[in-house]
Amino acid sequence: MAILYSDPALSHLDEIYYYIAVTNQSPENATRFMQRLDEAISQLELFPEMGRARDDWEPGIRLFVYKGYAVLYRILEERDVLIEAVLEGHQDIEGRFGE
Repeated sequence: MAILYSDPALSHLDEIYYYIAVTNQSPENATRFMQRLDEAISQLELFPEMGRARDDWEPGIRLFVYKGYAVLYRILEERDVLIEAVLEGHQDIEGRFGE
């Protein structure tokens, strides 16, 4: 079992780091937050179904929230997990994945 990231999800993570580093004027805070976010996402290796199924948005998509950030993912074959997006909670998440 592995955690995989889509290209958009990797871009989202870069944007989150940059936003925290600039807003707080602290790359150290951004690094700490990203480490904690990574630890939260890593829990999916043990508990891939911990997120809420959001088939109403898109078949197979699941959601869990960490400190105001929505992590959208899918469980793949062999129970690998694909992180599709990591979005700030105030964004129109349903609009991106819903109909």
